[in-house]
Amino acid sequence: MAINKLDYRKVETCLFMHKEKPNVFLLRKVIGSKYFTKVLTLDTRSGWSKREYKNEAKKELVKW
Repeated sequence: MAINKLDYRKVETCLFMHKEKPNVFLLRKVIGSKYFTKVLTLDTRSGWSKREYKNEAKKELVKW
């Protein structure tokens, strides 16, 4: 599946958030000269803001 980078905005280094879906993230890792990309979809929780989703994505980025 192709990933359209125009649908995402940069939140932090190696972390991109989908513009329309705040629970979908791109995680990016560079090892040597190779780029590895992972699409992370968090469970939608009622009452969560974009900031809370971003904090959860940061935790997953550290684990990965």
